[in-house]
Amino acid sequence: MPAAEFGTMRIFQALSTRLKQSKPENCE
Repeated sequence: MPAAEFGTMRIFQALSTRLKQSKPENCE
């Protein structure tokens, strides 16, 4: 896997994690 692809996947996973963590805060 190219380094660029690996980096993009890590960024996407980090964004998804942040969205999941911020959802409860937004609901409250």
